[in-house]
Amino acid sequence: RRNTSVGTPFWMAPEVIACEQQLDSTYDARCDVWSLGITAIELGDGDPPLSDLHPMRALFKIPRNPPPTLHQPELWSHDFNDFISRCLIKDFELRPNVLDLLQHVFIKQTVGREKILQKQLIELTDLNQQIGLIEKTRHERIHTKKGGHLKMQSAADEVEDLATLEALDENIVTEQLQSRYSRDQIYTYVGDILIAVNPFRKMEIYTPQHTKMYIGAKRTANPPHIFAVADIAYQSVVSYNTDQCVVISGESGAGKTESAHLLVQQLTVLGKANNRTLQEKILLVNSLVEAFGNACTAINDNSSRFGKYLEMKFTCGGTVVGAKICEYLLEKSRVIHQAVGERNFHIFYYVYAGLADRKKLAHYKLSDSKTPKYLCNEHIKLGPDIVSNAFYKEQFDAVEQCFKVIGFTLEVEKLHHKEKSPCCRTGRRANTQPYPHQEVTFNSICENCLPMLRFAEFNDKLHV
Repeated sequence: RRNTSVGTPFWMAPEVIACEQQLDSTYDARCDVWSLGITAIELGDGDPPLSDLHPMRALFKIPRNPPPTLHQPELWSHDFNDFISRCLIKDFELRPNVLDLLQHVFIKQTVGREKILQKQLIELTDLNQQIGLIEKTRHERIHTKKGGHLKMQSAADEVEDLATLEALDENIVTEQLQSRYSRDQIYTYVGDILIAVNPFRKMEIYTPQHTKMYIGAKRTANPPHIFAVADIAYQSVVSYNTDQCVVISGESGAGKTESAHLLVQQLTVLGKANNRTLQEKILLVNSLVEAFGNACTAINDNSSRFGKYLEMKFTCGGTVVGAKICEYLLEKSRVIHQAVGERNFHIFYYVYAGLADRKKLAHYKLSDSKTPKYLCNEHIKLGPDIVSNAFYKEQFDAVEQCFKVIGFTLEVEKLHHKEKSPCCRTGRRANTQPYPHQEVTFNSICENCLPMLRFAEFNDKLHV
């Protein structure tokens, strides 16, 4: 057959779905063997694979995903697992036909036991009726041709997944998001994408109860949530042993930083690290990097001024064993110049306020009477506000705690302070007038700064 696909989406073979788009694709009776394998999984798990997705999304996933398996294959016999894997060979030319399957050991072992098995099935059916088994979802058949489509919900209905709407344009998306946001539903699916609308306030949807609610749950069982995205990625890693990637994007102030925190938090819970220290390290590394790479801008008090790539490592059994973070596109120019209404990187204010609170500014050759230029530019005159800012002092303590938990020694912490202090001091150069004595002034500053930097020593500590 060509250019047509008939069947119930979750049971449709990849080659049947391909005929919808690929003119040279064909399929034969072996597509029913695939459907038989899906039915076998349904008997074992209670539902066919991808049943938690909208049928149109399932049609997109089936040709691209690896062949499905039982959710817990270890609970079933080797023969049953092998039978399913034989049915679900994606290349239909390599897939056995029905006559071949009749020779499979899983089928042959039923020969002569038909009446016994029929009796057992009747007994199970009666038992299910007595205990009031929940009625199963009825999955509709579809028949598509070139240009055809599966009828979906109208735009008038409010939905959790916008991909289920029959019509979808900018106005409909805006109306749906606005309607959901007005009822404190900040998350909405669009197929595989999760849209998060920043509420700009704390919401009670990240509690331990919500964490448990989304572990191992079907996507349709709960409202859209960042925890569901984490669970889908994690289950794919464990079930298919394939790497997963979650991309978080959006305008400044959209909530990317917070979404990343929540995603890592849930993945860490799912990964069940063998020791609490590892969990703390993974959760704190984001906060530590953000202190160095985030800054206050005109529209966002905690704007990320760099790109971040966090890679979490899991064992085959799903236990998290480590993480690696990389930064790129850091806005280095911000150190010496900030736009109107903006500030330098957070870490400079934290260190200056923290050292002032501990009476250690002089130790790092910083003035306690004159705020460094790089922290008090021509647009914002902070002055004493930095030293008296309780939040900066708290964050300085938090950064030091991050260093300790992650594993940096006290000596490396001191090297960090020595590295940041000269950056503040060298800012004085811009205040020096362009006269012959300028070079002498700058040299004097460098004489104070360079011994504190000790670049080679700092590098060594970072590679211990």
